[in-house]
This record gives sequence, C-alpha cells and structure tokens, in this order.
Amino acid sequence: MLFAKIGNEVVSTASAVLDSENGLPLDEYYAEELNEIRNRDEKLVEVGLIASRKGKGSFRGLLSMIKILGQYGCQRDHNSFVIGLNPKSSALYNRMYNFQKLGEVKDYASLNNAPVCLMYTNLMHPDSRKLKAVDIILSDMHNTEGFDLSKRYLFAPKQKPPVGVPAESAAHHFDKELI
Repeated sequence: MLFAKIGNEVVSTASAVLDSENGLPLDEYYAEELNEIRNRDEKLVEVGLIASRKGKGSFRGLLSMIKILGQYGCQRDHNSFVIGLNPKSSALYNRMYNFQKLGEVKDYASLNNAPVCLMYTNLMHPDSRKLKAVDIILSDMHNTEGFDLSKRYLFAPKQKPPVGVPAESAAHHFDKELI
C-alpha cells in the first residue's frame, strides 16, 4: 500500500497485489472473468484501495502512486492490471490507461454495497502503449534496468500486509510525500 501525505494528513492511497495461488481480492466477485485472463497466461496485478481527498493536490499524488504501482507490477513481469471501481470513474481509467470493462456491475458488500465494475488493461498492448499515461509508466522502466523499484521507493514498512496477502505480493507502506 502506498499513501501520499500533505503535512501529517493522508490525502491519497493506492495498493497493488500480485496474483498468486491465493488469487486476488476481486476473485470473490469476478473469479470467472479473472480466470479467463489467467487462462491466456497473463500475470495479473490488482490495483485497489484507490482513494483521494478532493482538492489539496491529492489527485497528482494518486497519479504518482499509480505510476509506481504500474512499475512495481511490470518489473515483476505482471503486465495485466485489474481494478474494481465505481462505474462513474470508468471513463477516466479508460482514457488514461486503456482499462476496459469486464463483466457486470456488482454491489460490493465491503463498500456498503456500492456499485463496482471490473476493469482490465495490459500495459504492453499496442493500444495501451499509445497513451501518454502508460508511456510515462513504461518510460522510467527503461531507465531502471536491473534496478529494484521497491528499493527505490521503500523507506520503512509501516505495517504488515493485510491478512491473506503474502508479503512478497504486497506493495510496502511508504511514509513519504509523493506529490
């Protein structure tokens, strides 16, 4: 999990979970759709816990975190990303990262039954690579050959990964302003 702070206030959060034999949190609602992607031998990363306070420059911090999480997955040869988000945000993620809707909108119990749609993108797909936001993620990858991005951004773990998420599959907590 990453978070951006302004002063002592957390203004943005995002996390990444690499797919493993334990699956992904979104498997609870979208196992069939995720298994279709896995059956194509694509390695998945679930991006989640995306939150940003309005104002205060927090959206820039969120974009910085998404960039880091994209690099985190790609560096580990996980180029296919899934996200569960409010359908109102789907157009933005489509324009910026070529995320495509998969499956039906479902009510997510852990979010007070808020509507969630599953979206998917592969950053290496030619249509994705044409987008400026994806190019920004991937351009730094070429400058970090043999360089572990987790060490680049890791300062001090703040807590253990959530229960059920192997430590090697979870991004670490960071206490650094990313804005």
